Amino acid sequence: MNTPAFEPKVEFAAMLEGSDEAIDLIRAAFCIAGEHNPELDPEDSYQRLEKLADRACLQIDTTQNLTDIANKLCHLLYRQVGFCGDSKDYYNPDNSYLNRVLETRRGIPISLALVYIAVGEALGLRVDGIGFPGHFLLSVSLNKDAISQSDDQAESVIIDPYSGQVLSINDCKDLLAVSSGNALPFKPEYLAAIDKRAILRRMLANLKAIYINKADYPQALSLC
Repeated sequence: MNTPAFEPKVEFAAMLEGSDEAIDLIRAAFCIAGEHNPELDPEDSYQRLEKLADRACLQIDTTQNLTDIANKLCHLLYRQVGFCGDSKDYYNPDNSYLNRVLETRRGIPISLALVYIAVGEALGLRVDGIGFPGHFLLSVSLNKDAISQSDDQAESVIIDPYSGQVLSINDCKDLLAVSSGNALPFKPEYLAAIDKRAILRRMLANLKAIYINKADYPQALSLC
């Protein structure tokens, strides 16, 4: 039986017609990558994610304290597997395409965040994107439908997927000071979760800016 051809633009448009909750964020990311690479077959990337999820399920006990769970998730993906920020070639378009991030284990905050989202959800966690100014972050919490939660632990934990570490509020204030050149005062709403459409808009905006700066206008146009 032949596998149906991957039609990224058609799939992406269909997803965006439904509710935000129904959007498959990982599939949508592969659709964005498929627009750049018409030969892309997402199956290999899905297998990579599945192996990461299997490894996480073997190593991480989700009955532990949420902070411990988040630290172990960071340790696995950042320290053991090697997913980290590409500081040497940050604006390379490959750093924004999920299939390439899974192959090279290098990316920017928002693309690395997708790996954490996929693996975290496989563990039964809730992982939400945070549209922090200049630096995408994640909020990790226990999915009460899947995991028991004690009354005395934190409701959510903030993760920086670029540096592979759990952040405190003071860490976030320091991060904002650096990324904004002390131009922005910290506001609690900067740590609010954003919906899936907002994540996709930010991914597309990043890529369009990269291609416009490279004067590759056909690629920029294809992302509109």
